[in-house]
Amino acid sequence: MYLVHMVLVAASTREMPDRLGELISSAARPEDRLEHLSVHLSAPGRLVVGAYLLAERLEEAERRAVALCDRALSTVPELRGWRLVDAGVPLLAPFYEGLL
Repeated sequence: MYLVHMVLVAASTREMPDRLGELISSAARPEDRLEHLSVHLSAPGRLVVGAYLLAERLEEAERRAVALCDRALSTVPELRGWRLVDAGVPLLAPFYEGLL
């Protein structure tokens, strides 16, 4: 399982839509292999969506997460005006190096 972070920004400063995780999850297909989704407001008009996906390879998880997000942005009316600006698996090495 991989955690893929996707950063969404709004065309203008706007509040996070209600039930955003549910809205994005509603666009998921079985082949996305989505296990869980979490959403955090990182700044006004900027969201971080964390998608936990089952995949054999990191690249596959990232590709599926982007496809899911693109699908949600193009089909869910509440997400109009938001766009995907970054996606990838967060690197944890700096955190663990700090524990040494």
